[in-house]
Amino acid sequence: MSKIGSLATEPKVIKLGNEEFTLIPLTLGERKALVKLMDSEKKSEQTEAAIDLMKTVLKKSYPDMTEDEFNGISIKYLNDLGKAVMELHGIEVSEAELKKLMAGKESG
Repeated sequence: MSKIGSLATEPKVIKLGNEEFTLIPLTLGERKALVKLMDSEKKSEQTEAAIDLMKTVLKKSYPDMTEDEFNGISIKYLNDLGKAVMELHGIEVSEAELKKLMAGKESG
C-alpha cells in the first residue's frame, strides 16, 4: 500500500438517543452527496442536500437501513445527526449555522 492508503476514511461513533452508532464517512469516490451540499446556493437546497448527505452516510454505515427507517428518524435528532455527519467529513459549522441549515432558512 502506498502513502495514499493512510488517508482512508475512519469511522466515528456517535450517540443519538440511547443508542451508539458508528458512522462511516464518504470517500472521494462517493463524493456526490457532499459536492451537492457544497454547491447548493439556496438554504432550502442546502437543507435537502444535508439530509441527502445524512442518508447516504447512514446507508453506507448501515446498509440494511430501509427507506421507512430513515424517514422515521425523529426530527429531534436532526441537528445532532447533521453536526456529526459534518464533523465526520471535516466540515466545521457553528450551532447557529447548523440550525439555519437544518431549518432551510435564507440568511441575511
